[in-house]
Amino acid sequence: MPRLINFTNLTFKQTLDVLEWRNHPNIRSTSHNREEISIGSHRNFIDGLKSDWTKCYFYIAGDEGGLGVFSFSDITGTSAVYGCYKNPYLTTKGIGTVITKEAILYAFNVLELKTIYADVYDDNIASLKMFEKNGFIKYEKTKNLVKLRLDRDE
Repeated sequence: MPRLINFTNLTFKQTLDVLEWRNHPNIRSTSHNREEISIGSHRNFIDGLKSDWTKCYFYIAGDEGGLGVFSFSDITGTSAVYGCYKNPYLTTKGIGTVITKEAILYAFNVLELKTIYADVYDDNIASLKMFEKNGFIKYEKTKNLVKLRLDRDE
């Protein structure tokens, strides 16, 4: 059973793992911010999360160690923007689905959101399939982004 660890409660090693994953070329190439992140910027970002109620970031721990990260940003009373990435050193299939299922449960049961939004680059076929597999629907296409949403069943 995966365990969620808020970024503000990470150990130093977990903080370094997240930074290493985030700076991995495979992760950066599909991120909105494709710049490499320094340890100082990373620590400042995590410190800032302690007082920013519009964002929450979680490390997902499995039996064998870290599986990946999910986040919600632009949190309102009814919606948020979802993002995730898996530990790029894991080769097990389906980790993105595990992370996303945990995120959906958190969004609807803890944050009590009505809608989750996500943006995916149109060339990121694996992520698009994973989102659709988890019930997200495409609602808009821009130049190189596909916008998706998942509405909570009432």
